[in-house]
Amino acid sequence: MKKEELLKLHTNQRLLLEELLSRGVELTPIVKELELFEATYGTHTELILDRDTRVVSYAASVITSDKSLTKVLLERHGISTPKGAQFFFDQRDLALQFAEALGWPVVLKPVAGSHGRGCTMGIGGTEALEQVLDEFIAEFGSDRPFLIEEEIPGEEYRVFITERGKFAVLHRMPASVVGNGASSIGELAERESDRRMNPRINCLCPISIDRTVEKYLATQGLNLDSVPANGVKVALRTTSNLAQGGTCEDVTEITHPQFASIAAAILRIFPGLAYAGIDIVTNNISESPSKERYAVLEVNSNPGIHMHMRPALGKSQNVAAYIADLIFPETCKNE
Repeated sequence: MKKEELLKLHTNQRLLLEELLSRGVELTPIVKELELFEATYGTHTELILDRDTRVVSYAASVITSDKSLTKVLLERHGISTPKGAQFFFDQRDLALQFAEALGWPVVLKPVAGSHGRGCTMGIGGTEALEQVLDEFIAEFGSDRPFLIEEEIPGEEYRVFITERGKFAVLHRMPASVVGNGASSIGELAERESDRRMNPRINCLCPISIDRTVEKYLATQGLNLDSVPANGVKVALRTTSNLAQGGTCEDVTEITHPQFASIAAAILRIFPGLAYAGIDIVTNNISESPSKERYAVLEVNSNPGIHMHMRPALGKSQNVAAYIADLIFPETCKNE
């Protein structure tokens, strides 16, 4: 397979395929538009669709894509998760009552979704939740189920784990800008986006400016035309998704080993899940966790690998190799 063909692929898939090629695996494109490849090593052949392969079962993928089902299974096995419940549009009054009983602030997010789309944090009262529900329904329609959860204070981390015990950990932080005393927030965000992409040297994406950013700035008494003082950091969102402009730092080496043990235990809850990206909130990833000190937000069966391999800060972790070890264990370089 030619290098120029690889460069046309989605970054996460390209990194995995490059790792396989480095091990002598032969790759044959089947349907390029769908990123479907046949991978062969000796007599062993696999199909790879994006990063999906046989090592993650369909059932495990479907169950973990449903945040409500995932929560049920995690709670059943004693894993700490935020208190919450699923609702539909026709249960709106029940959702409002539940949020009131749960205590403000709360989080609303779709039962199925990715890249932080539809997730709103810091909802501080009934009126605010009513507005968020209206916006959610306008975007997703009235047949899309949603979760109402308690908001857990702390920092967000992504723990990548495999059934072989390999893991990597990122600290993910919401999009922000730092003032220079002269430029507006909008100008600072545009300049930062340009810096990230020209040239692109890591996993960071452009900062997405939308209604969510405008609303969050308003809660701080700011808008896109505001000019922050020199050195003042202004948060643009509450969610830390990289696709919306968040940033990340590798913290694998300072992570307390019990977090890796928790992540490994989560894999065992979902038979057929050979690896996953697990979102965890905790105050300090380097301290021993207790149920009061951490909460698992989500389990991702097809996690991004680019963020671990080219983080904004910290050491690169070759998680593509960890996945390749699972697909073609006979190519493991350490065995």
